[in-house]
Amino acid sequence: MITEDDEPGSAPSKSERWPLLSRLSLAAIAIVAAVLLSVAAANAIDHQRSRSAPAAATLPSTPTASPQWQDQLIADVRRASGLGFTPLLTTYAPGSVDAAVTSVDACGSGAAKCLQYDLFSALKYEPVLRVLEGPAGCCLDGVRPNARRDIEIRPGVSGEYEPVDAAFGGPILWWVENEGHGATYVAIDSSTLSEEELIRVANSMRPLPPVGAAAPTAPPAPLRVVQRPVPRPSPLADPVVINAVPAAGAIAIAYDGATRTYDGRAGTLGYRPPARAPTEHPAPVGSTVAVERLVPTAPASRFLVAKELAVRDGGVERVVYRAPGSGFYWSGWSPDGRYVALWEIDQFSSADLDGRPLVVVDVRTGQRTDLGRTLLNGTTAWTAPHTLAYVAGASRVVWEHKTLRLWTSEHGITDVTPASVAAFAPVWSSDGRRLYFIAGPPGGWDPLSAANGRGVGDRRIDVYDAATGAVRALPHAPGYVEEGVRPSRDGSRLLVLRRRIVHSADLASTRPEDLEVWLTEADGRNGTPLVGFPGYGLGYYGYYTGPSEWTWSE
Repeated sequence: MITEDDEPGSAPSKSERWPLLSRLSLAAIAIVAAVLLSVAAANAIDHQRSRSAPAAATLPSTPTASPQWQDQLIADVRRASGLGFTPLLTTYAPGSVDAAVTSVDACGSGAAKCLQYDLFSALKYEPVLRVLEGPAGCCLDGVRPNARRDIEIRPGVSGEYEPVDAAFGGPILWWVENEGHGATYVAIDSSTLSEEELIRVANSMRPLPPVGAAAPTAPPAPLRVVQRPVPRPSPLADPVVINAVPAAGAIAIAYDGATRTYDGRAGTLGYRPPARAPTEHPAPVGSTVAVERLVPTAPASRFLVAKELAVRDGGVERVVYRAPGSGFYWSGWSPDGRYVALWEIDQFSSADLDGRPLVVVDVRTGQRTDLGRTLLNGTTAWTAPHTLAYVAGASRVVWEHKTLRLWTSEHGITDVTPASVAAFAPVWSSDGRRLYFIAGPPGGWDPLSAANGRGVGDRRIDVYDAATGAVRALPHAPGYVEEGVRPSRDGSRLLVLRRRIVHSADLASTRPEDLEVWLTEADGRNGTPLVGFPGYGLGYYGYYTGPSEWTWSE
């Protein structure tokens, strides 16, 4: 979660490809940690999941042929002298790279000599990865309290991870290896690699081989967990800041599988590479943790899928759900920690685009409730204590067979919208009194009509009153239709995703539509655009992740 305190600092100079070394002083570390981390949420998860890291494992070194960049790296590291630790070298690199090595006389909080090496794209000579090593205690470890802990690098070795924006060096993963004549601190960061790739690089690191010995072998590709797929658009251009609006706070925008972070006070957009989805989920209240138990998708497969769900409390785990088919995707906890929602996977195929069966499980009794098939993004929203709003209906297009419904254990299922409305992207007000969603007419696809904001392209914001059952529509902004919404915590403002109407007489002259994120008053009026997505378009299944699934400080 991003808070208003998560304001990025000033951007680095052009000569700083990565500011990792500059972040090693205690003062700089404190500043970056304060402004870039989700303090409250991260601390809550850390307190529930923290544990003592196991002892470091011994790393094997198997002779094998070495790529040119690795031979170069080994030779350069061997020339570094006076190191009081055993250097570790990556044996895996994403793509074709070149290596450059630098020794650092004083790094971090002490005067210890450290080693730094960078990997650059061999084609574009752009930075891909930076590695910093030193004796344990030299650097970041122990002074970044809000990082995510217990990131397994390999059995017996765990690290910590901080999702820093790319403009400030990118995410950092660091850990300690007990090798040779001293424990070695290792930190790696990248402005482009995902968390999964950083972990793969870390998993591949091996001690510097003795002179005359062959380079160590890269380990096989690690096991990967099959996660709920995220829609990926094909935009014509990167998102852009339209206006700096301090009242907008900070927004974490899910975009193309990664995250763009908008800072309203600075008027800047940051970038965070894709993060690895967790397989443990602390309940919103209490000490219970939901644990996805994984199995291979097929014998000898390197892909894993969640097959059982267990709950852990007080160190004891018990299974509350077993998927009847191939597995399940995690959805989320009810606010009171009584229920969880899951999507069942009957078989692996492009059926993900057409939705999966949605199931609610009572974690006390294991009782399951089937809610029918729903799409995997923009369809579910909980409010206290355990009312689930969800959009029922299969088919990847959002203007066909989409009914907004409510479920509670006490009252069962209630329809909010009639058959004459195609609903999507529900989100509750913080007090649970109002349910916001996107509504439009159902029907067949006409691209020209949709681009002009007519027919199934005429979408708006509707608001459901939970006390009376009444639904009211908010007005369009002139020249736009609405594609997503999220109310502020105090209910005084809305974060709205709008699509610009394209006035065109024929399909040949119709250009892709622009999407824009707006901050408006509570009724959708008097808005200001914040961020633009040029050429983002409507999308053939009509919807990508919007404000209902974004994180907003307000």
